[in-house]
Formats: sequence, structure tokens, C-alpha cells
Amino acid sequence: MKPGEIILNGLSSETLGFRVQSRPTISSPRRRLEFIDAPGLSGSIVYDDNSFEDTPFELTIIIKGTGRDDHYKIMDKIWDVYNYFDTGQYVSMIPWFDDRKEYFVIPDEGKGPEFINNRYMDGHIVATIPLKCRPYKYILGYVEQTPTNFNNFTLVSPERTHGGAPLIILDGNSVDSPNISVNGVKFNLISITDNLYIDSESRMCYSIINGQYINRNSTVLTKEYPVLKKGSNNIIVTGSGITRVRVTPRWRSRI
Repeated sequence: MKPGEIILNGLSSETLGFRVQSRPTISSPRRRLEFIDAPGLSGSIVYDDNSFEDTPFELTIIIKGTGRDDHYKIMDKIWDVYNYFDTGQYVSMIPWFDDRKEYFVIPDEGKGPEFINNRYMDGHIVATIPLKCRPYKYILGYVEQTPTNFNNFTLVSPERTHGGAPLIILDGNSVDSPNISVNGVKFNLISITDNLYIDSESRMCYSIINGQYINRNSTVLTKEYPVLKKGSNNIIVTGSGITRVRVTPRWRSRI
């Protein structure tokens, strides 16, 4: 990638003719803690639910101009940049300074770009983009895996990760209380019909049949979804009628 380039939702900033002026300051995500004061107890009781908050940051971008005052071209550039960042949801961002990782960002509190100057000055327009990102960034290049011996297999994380929130797909039909064990922690199910997508990131189960998504959360008997730890992960799948297992590990590290 070129210096200052980002790829947002699959589209490069180079396509729109702008670059980020400098690497943004992105703070480490804040751990969610609850402090409870109890009568007669010195200090606080700390409740840690092992989750993290989104992290706000700001991009300052330089939009390439024509070097002359042309109000129509100015408005076209502003329109393109505004729509580029007006996502309304979390979308993928790959920045030049960390181009092996995928961030997920959204406009901070719904704010849009702020254009610092409203005409071309020395051939460019400057704008600031308030964003916030999810607390984890995901390592690129780890695609869906289909283990041959899907009843008992191992996944090993790359170095410098905090594990993974996998997408596990079970194909087949099973009615004898199938389950998945990840490092000895079981994820119990009632049944599987055609297929079952177990999404640990969104904490949802669903099937895709003839292109239609079908909610299968009612088949889940376990509160906690499978997670992968740093290092070696042993996965055991039980249940007759399961014909294939597919896993996208989604290895990740905190921002």
C-alpha cells in the first residue's frame, strides 16, 4: 500500500484522490470494569466482564485538488469523501501503517467529515474524520479451514495475538445433542438441520438454506460461545450425521 492510503469497505482512498496526512493516535481499548463500594469494606469490589470498549480516533486527510478555484469540483470532492465515510455501520478498514491487519470502524457518534477549508488551497482540501474502532483488529490471510479429521483437530494461533472469535460451520443433520469442545469447554446444541453457523463474534447461531438466513439461537444450550486462545487449540466435534466442519479462526489482537 502507498503511504497515507486506506482501504475502507473494500475501496481504496486512492480511488477518490485523497490520503491520510499522518498516522493517527489510537489508544489501547479501555477494559470494562465496574467498581462497587460495599459498607465496611476498604477499597472497591471490581467486576470485570472481560470485554473492552470501542476506541475513538481521528483521521486528517488531504484531498487532491486541481490547484484552482472550481466550486463544482470542490463540491464533487466533498460529496465523494462524505459518502465514503458515511457508513452507518462498522466496516472494514485496512490502513497503510498496519496493512496486515483489518480494523472495523464507524463514524464516531454518527459525525461526518469536517472540511477545514471550503476551497482549493495550494491544490488540496483538508478534512478531519472522527471515527471509532472496535477493540480488536484481525489478522489478514487466515481463511476458512476444512479439517480432514473434523472430529478431533488442532488450530495453532500466530504469534502476538489474543486468540480468536471463530466462525464454525457444521454441515449435516444431527438430532442426538451434538456439541463442540474447544480446549475442554463444551458448546452444547439440541440439533442441526442442513447446516449450522456458530458465530462467536456476534454470539449468534443461524443456518443458510437456499440463500435464506434462518435464526437457530433456540438450538443453543450453552451461554458461552467458543473462543480460541493464544497457542494451541484442541477442537472436538461430536454428533452423528455431521458430514463436514469448517472453521474461520478470526485470529485477532487488541488495538
